[in-house]
Amino acid sequence: MALETVFSKTFHERSIYKAFYSFKNHKLYKNMNFFTLYTIPPLLSSILFLILGVSVYWNNRKSVINKTFLLVCFVTFWWQFSWFILFNNQSEALANYLVKIGYIGIIFIPIFFFHFFLSFIGYILMPAIGPR
Repeated sequence: MALETVFSKTFHERSIYKAFYSFKNHKLYKNMNFFTLYTIPPLLSSILFLILGVSVYWNNRKSVINKTFLLVCFVTFWWQFSWFILFNNQSEALANYLVKIGYIGIIFIPIFFFHFFLSFIGYILMPAIGPR
């Protein structure tokens, strides 16, 4: 009985090693550095912004304030998550493309924040998104 458990454990360890080694030789893995000191803060902040925006939106889905706050959180998530992917990348051509995609989110942050601010102070009363 003990011999079978030793054999299955070593077989299991060998299969994990083979799976990791095959992924490590994949070209996607060779261009990425997962979870370094520079990649963890953008990942955490992007996830927190997405969770915050969705939780506020689900609190009252018909409110204009909650809809515009979700938009602010979504473009901030877009921006931060694109930086997370960019910091994991080592290809210069892909990095140039990811910077352009990331700046799309940055462009919309002040626009959606201004819309959120106007709806928060009560200047915008009609819903801008969704059915009326």
